[in-house]
Amino acid sequence: MNYLEYTKGNHFRHYFNFQLNGVRKNRNDQFLTVYGHCQRQTESFRNESIRAAQEIYNASNHKLALFLSGGIDSEFMANAFYFANIPFKAIIIRFKNDLNIHDISWAIMYCEAKQIPYQIYDLDVLSFLNGKRILELSKITASASPVYLWLIHVATQLIRTYNIKPVFGCGDLNLTSEMGKIFLLDDEMSNTLFRYFYKMKLEAVTDFFIWSPELMFSYLTDKKITAAIIDKNITPYNNLLLKYEIYNEQFNMQKRPKYTGYEKFLAHYLKTKRKLLKNYVSADSSYRISYSKLVSSMRFREK
Repeated sequence: MNYLEYTKGNHFRHYFNFQLNGVRKNRNDQFLTVYGHCQRQTESFRNESIRAAQEIYNASNHKLALFLSGGIDSEFMANAFYFANIPFKAIIIRFKNDLNIHDISWAIMYCEAKQIPYQIYDLDVLSFLNGKRILELSKITASASPVYLWLIHVATQLIRTYNIKPVFGCGDLNLTSEMGKIFLLDDEMSNTLFRYFYKMKLEAVTDFFIWSPELMFSYLTDKKITAAIIDKNITPYNNLLLKYEIYNEQFNMQKRPKYTGYEKFLAHYLKTKRKLLKNYVSADSSYRISYSKLVSSMRFREK
């Protein structure tokens, strides 16, 4: 494995003003993303997820540590590794005074039910939001996302202490409908983890759901997605329902409310985000890729 292989074959790339895998330097920089194409015929989303877990494990030089938040994305990722019979430890971040216990309790229940070893990392999140470290990480990544910045903070501490390879259940595919056309929406803040680990040359899988073109293609062409597109039923709300239904069809998922993890300190969170956005005013930009063009470009073609 190439030490800098953050996705399979480094198929995913992003650009700022056509600078490969860089960071935003000013408010006028244009953000865009590019994905590779499938190298073989794809299988079901479940099979491709398990295969992605196996590939990540085979390519790793360090013990895998999967970050579980309590949400369905990280639980789905963990299921892929679990059903691939791959050993891993789960990392669960617990905020001081149990400010996110309503969220992480789902991750704890999942690990205990599956007998997966997990480590609780205690974080004084309010002190982090008020401190210098978040400003340092924001500067490195040109990001205004407190969530991704506290993930980076915890992951780098664990890398130094335990020499782990962090794996994050990020990169879930967000479809949107505009004027009757369907697009994949890539937002700049969601790219924060990739920018940091790429720039710092630290081994990690920052976005499990885009690990390989085959994994992405299997989701984008799932029968529930294609049916929703035909019915013109792609909306933000329906996206969440679709994602849960697709995930649950592959693995039996715990049903839970949708949480952010910062409900109990929302005002503080938003205040910090606004402060960071003053430095990086355009850091919440997004890039839209035509669904039909993306699927066509990713599709496997016999040589």
